[in-house]
Amino acid sequence: MRLRLAPPAATGQTEGAIIGTRGITALLWALAVFDLALTWTAWVDPGRWFVLLHGVPAPLDGSADGFLPRTGASWFMFAVLECAAALRWRQGGHWLAAIAAVRASDCLTDVTYAVATPLPLLPAAGIALIGASAVNVWLTWYLLQRHTAPRLRPPREESTE
Repeated sequence: MRLRLAPPAATGQTEGAIIGTRGITALLWALAVFDLALTWTAWVDPGRWFVLLHGVPAPLDGSADGFLPRTGASWFMFAVLECAAALRWRQGGHWLAAIAAVRASDCLTDVTYAVATPLPLLPAAGIALIGASAVNVWLTWYLLQRHTAPRLRPPREESTE
């Protein structure tokens, strides 16, 4: 007995795509939730950031007071754009290019933090930060690939000349 798989069109999958259309939408929502969680930590509970990444409370000298709120603002805008893209990307692949640009803008930030922070990092935090940079590189590449997939391009208007 052979297992028959549905053709790509029936599953919302573009030929050769790793993630189908429903998966892209879910990915965009997951990125938005993740960035909102980072925003919450930066704006509402910044002490948790230091405990999770460094194993110590926030520095009492105020040296980190401006860093997290500023970064939280960036994460908030990432989430806003990811929500908009999750709702609109099927109407135009340019939304995937926009999120690719958002993720590209964050490719070096985590690894830079891991290397440049004056506080020692917990080993798992260092791995997570470097891993996050690698994930952002992959997301940038993948979303740009999907942006240019034929199925996602708007149909051309036929010339009636």
